[in-house]
Amino acid sequence: DKAVVDGLALMHVRKYTGYSLTPEQSMLYLLMNGEKGHICVITRDIEVESSDDKDEPTDYLALNITNVKRKKDVWVDSEGQVQIQINLSMKGRVIEYAKEDIADKQAIEQLNKRFSEVLTEEGNQICKLLQQSNSDALGIARDVMAFYPNEWKKMDWEADYSKAHFKIVMNVEIIGHGIIN
Repeated sequence: DKAVVDGLALMHVRKYTGYSLTPEQSMLYLLMNGEKGHICVITRDIEVESSDDKDEPTDYLALNITNVKRKKDVWVDSEGQVQIQINLSMKGRVIEYAKEDIADKQAIEQLNKRFSEVLTEEGNQICKLLQQSNSDALGIARDVMAFYPNEWKKMDWEADYSKAHFKIVMNVEIIGHGIIN
């Protein structure tokens, strides 16, 4: 008797495409779209691929994202292909991490780098899924229409959207870890 969130449905021309984002992907998608709620906690497995496939609790890092800066650039290159670059700079505080002492500056830099890599990879996967489902949930068409009207008139957006080139860059900076050591 309670609603259960299964993910975020991807739409195309007001119809469900059959694809959806998981709840974890949904939060990252919202950040990529420039929307951050009051509370934004991201928990990810940051362990580098290991030989055993066990999920260990010590492999996970939970960050409370306190600040997000987003920059989205959309342009049409000389060959007429749409290029999209989304840069997200996030600052967060560690909520949970059980692996090692994170009071060391070098350990924090390693965590920043690994968390950024994991989120960048996930952001690129989200964009591939958006293209696969032909869902322009990030509003790329509006940007092309507004800033490149001549190129827009020559485009067949249904076909050209799947060929658009996305480049997602996520940069995470841990700004606090409280008493977690």
